Amino acid sequence: MLCLTLSYALEKQGTKYCTQDSIEDIMLVSSILDKSPATTKLNDPQDTWKQESFIKPINLRNFVIGFNEPSHEVIIPLVSINKNWEIPNEQTEETTFTGFGVLSRDSFKGYINGKTARGIMWMNDETKQGEITIPLDKNEHNLLTVDIKNLNIDVRPVNNNNQVRFEVFLKFDTFLNGFKGKVSQDEVRKKVAVEIKKEILATFEEVLKMDTDIYRLSEILYRDNVKLWKKLEQNGKIPLNTDSISKVNVQINKVSPGRKEYDPITE
Repeated sequence: MLCLTLSYALEKQGTKYCTQDSIEDIMLVSSILDKSPATTKLNDPQDTWKQESFIKPINLRNFVIGFNEPSHEVIIPLVSINKNWEIPNEQTEETTFTGFGVLSRDSFKGYINGKTARGIMWMNDETKQGEITIPLDKNEHNLLTVDIKNLNIDVRPVNNNNQVRFEVFLKFDTFLNGFKGKVSQDEVRKKVAVEIKKEILATFEEVLKMDTDIYRLSEILYRDNVKLWKKLEQNGKIPLNTDSISKVNVQINKVSPGRKEYDPITE
């Protein structure tokens, strides 16, 4: 049933995936650099998650739990084939996580791909490490790459005459790992905060078109005020719209200049 619903699905070591590519092609992608097949992203998703937390791997247990909690939906990592992966002296193929699929109790809602999917990374308290690249100025070649670690998320429902809105508060540390010239800590904080907020809202607006609740706002209200949740819920989740997230507050605790070869940041 799952394979029919998702068109394509595969499972390795209890971890669920979905894909828009051929399952046969996905399974035939060999490990790069002649490493053991056990080290591939599909066989060892937790290692990939620790290095670059994009879409959290989901095993069968959490897959079932997701259907039993509001909003009774689960997100599944979307696996694609990168045909332009380069290794010394040749170009090869590699599997990569490019987004996610959303599955409800009743149907498969659809896929969210690429940059549009990135907001999910910043709304997961289990994110180990993320990376974001932003322009320093109008010159597209002057880019700032930042690692984000120690992410802490607090989502608070606010009720106003049975109109519930959610306020999102994020705290994290940043480590600069790629930029040219000089940049102040204030600039880093401002630019990173703006981009993080933009990605969170962009993903939220996109999934609303699919009538889905990937940030699990329904569950947050359920645990905070179950009486209000029962009053508002429709088919296991509360109605959401583009105004349902009323605030995204980003607090950057620490800005580290990273590697010494880069010009130091200035106060």
